[in-house]
Amino acid sequence: MVTTDTDSELGSVAAEAALAGAGRGRVIWTPTAADRQQSTLTMFMTWLKQSRNLSFEGYEELWRWSTTDQAEFWEAIWHYFAVEADVPYNSVMEGAGFQNTQWFTGARLNFARMVMRHEKRLADHVAISAFHEDGSYARWTWSELGTAVRRVATGFRAMGIGPGDCVAAYLPNVVEAAIGFIAAAAVGAVWSSCSPEFGAGAATDRFAQIEPKLLIATSRYDYAGRLHDRSESVRDLVKGLPTLEHLVLLQDDAQNLIDHGPLLRSWSSLAATPEPTYDDFTFEPVPSDHPLWVVYTSGTSGAPKAIVHTHVGALLGAMKDLAFHLMRVGLSIRDAVSERRFPEAWLRERAPEGLADGAALAGYGQAVRRALAAWLEDSAVIHGSVETYYGRQDAHELMERTVWHAAQHLRQIHALLTDAGAPPREPLDASLLEKLPLPASIW
Repeated sequence: MVTTDTDSELGSVAAEAALAGAGRGRVIWTPTAADRQQSTLTMFMTWLKQSRNLSFEGYEELWRWSTTDQAEFWEAIWHYFAVEADVPYNSVMEGAGFQNTQWFTGARLNFARMVMRHEKRLADHVAISAFHEDGSYARWTWSELGTAVRRVATGFRAMGIGPGDCVAAYLPNVVEAAIGFIAAAAVGAVWSSCSPEFGAGAATDRFAQIEPKLLIATSRYDYAGRLHDRSESVRDLVKGLPTLEHLVLLQDDAQNLIDHGPLLRSWSSLAATPEPTYDDFTFEPVPSDHPLWVVYTSGTSGAPKAIVHTHVGALLGAMKDLAFHLMRVGLSIRDAVSERRFPEAWLRERAPEGLADGAALAGYGQAVRRALAAWLEDSAVIHGSVETYYGRQDAHELMERTVWHAAQHLRQIHALLTDAGAPPREPLDASLLEKLPLPASIW
């Protein structure tokens, strides 16, 4: 249990007593006065006072204002994070009701432009770090990421992919998925993805709704030391999507495995598209409510239902959530390095939102997750959780610290789960930990 205690000076003892009395368990941490003073929400409230003459005593008042004066709140978010728009908005909020409200009408902007605006300032800094299933490790600087995005986006345009066209991705959590998503957004296309663990039928049920023009797919993926062939699923998926005009395969050697229906090419050839310069590349300005990506419901109560996220909605929502709710106390956005463990769409969609805040991202494949937590997966306490950590360290150092921290505390976690009545059924396989690409000093 974590409490922020932003609205009062309740001490840890009083806070613990109050929450325990409410049946919420034992408080394990409360922020100090210094923590509260340096928090990102306090910084925002200070900015509101200085720039808008708005004063709030604490979180409760700030939250209430955000829900009762929505137009003023979201306009403040727009300016606080310095959103760059090609055409300014005419009105913050028009219409009434959840389904009929339009946000920042008249504005034209691009989510990908906001993601990549940090490229020049952070050119040689790490943007994405990734640990893979086979133990390999890759680092992408902001400059390298920008080059890849411009090349892939230019390749998309050469294929005839433009504003409103749908790009479907049948990919695992790999850096190519993040690049593809940002590139699709850059040209105004609509992105949608699902994991290759999905069968062809489940993927088709989702993608057929958006009538994609391009499919990016993998013919295989690794999971927990096993190679899973998805060639047949890709063949069936292509057959089930009659609107496809192009198919891009992640693997160079997979082209002979897939029937040549739509125009076929490899990811490497797409990523080798001649790159326009930084200044010559154009991010397609789209209306604020232009679709950015489409996700789906689980499909447990009928066919999966499509859910559309817009450029402005995803951008402002992500900046607010990351900066105010996930940032570590006392750190600014530009200092943040995020490491996430997320079971499905981390690098495909959610991670680029962190890049929009200028954060570097570190992700690791399921094999590394297995090394640390496979023995916990039968526990309802841990299974399906999302773990987040932020710090000033470079992404590689952060990964080392995260793995070290987890390794050092496995015994305590085991005891905690046992006390909670959910002990893991299998002991930790230490040999998996030893295979991780970490300094010997860790062990």
